[in-house]
Amino acid sequence: MSRKRMTKAAAPESGSDAGIPRTIDTFLDVETLRHQASDIIESILEESEPEGSEVRDTLRLCLSLNVGNPERALLQHLMSLRSRSQAARKVASEVA
Repeated sequence: MSRKRMTKAAAPESGSDAGIPRTIDTFLDVETLRHQASDIIESILEESEPEGSEVRDTLRLCLSLNVGNPERALLQHLMSLRSRSQAARKVASEVA
């Protein structure tokens, strides 16, 4: 299994590099993450309820845009769901 070094955000300081994360000893097992993301994606795509077809179509699109990176596809998919949810709440509040 390969391991990639990741960064963890530190408290931002003033100056030109304010808000840029600093590297500390945090490791992420990328292969495990990919496997977990693939399992979640597979579970979603195995569903067959008609009301979830749009969600599955969006996930398939995210997968096609992120070939070989299921973790990125899942993240993109979840972010799109969040955006939809926020937009729906905004419309609902305007109607009420």
